[in-house]
Amino acid sequence: NAKLIDSWINSKVMQLTELYDAYPEFSGQSMEEIMHILKIINQSDPEVETSVAADKDGNCIIDNYTARPNMADKEHFIAARETKKPAISEIMNSDRSGARIIAIAVPILDESGNFSGVIQSNVVVKALENTIGTVKIEESGYAWLMSGSGNIIFHQYWQLIGKNYKESANHETKMKAFDEGVLVQDIGFMQYLEDDGMEMVGAYATVPTTGWKIIVQAPSNEVYKDVNTSNFISIILIILVA
Repeated sequence: NAKLIDSWINSKVMQLTELYDAYPEFSGQSMEEIMHILKIINQSDPEVETSVAADKDGNCIIDNYTARPNMADKEHFIAARETKKPAISEIMNSDRSGARIIAIAVPILDESGNFSGVIQSNVVVKALENTIGTVKIEESGYAWLMSGSGNIIFHQYWQLIGKNYKESANHETKMKAFDEGVLVQDIGFMQYLEDDGMEMVGAYATVPTTGWKIIVQAPSNEVYKDVNTSNFISIILIILVA
């Protein structure tokens, strides 16, 4: 699932980079001229909700050619400006539809390699939620998605979406599993206790392009049910043989 999400995000980045490669004159054009071409992506990909063109100062317009609030203070815009590489935002809510989206920004560089703005796609993440939402582990296990900073992007309990994992991780073993494992390692396995004493086992992996974490978890007694049954039968047989 981490690889699937990474491929999906990279496909959206490639849409922008390939368009930019085809129109290197973007750096000398107005935002309106850029948007006229950028709308190709918005019109061809239903998952791209909004296209955005911005200048080096963060002044921007969207695909209906209306101005939007300055984006110079947005983390993904700053990252694109400073690294001169594509940047991806955290999950946010769309002003247009209220849907959950990510912003994918590709920097525009002039002939000297100086930053002169970005082209951006605001992409609806419903496809990701549908993918992760179908994961089922044993009887009650499931998968969920968390940002690199610990904010829950998708969860089967929708009340947790948008909150930090610490708001639902009160047991010290769970906090330790996330603080010392999930958030600092790319991939791994964990065991912890829920607040009600339920022993859980889980695994996690990192989406390379975003740093997001995919976690799959299930109650330990479900995961090891067959093993426990086999052990019990072995003990009975040993007693009978003895």
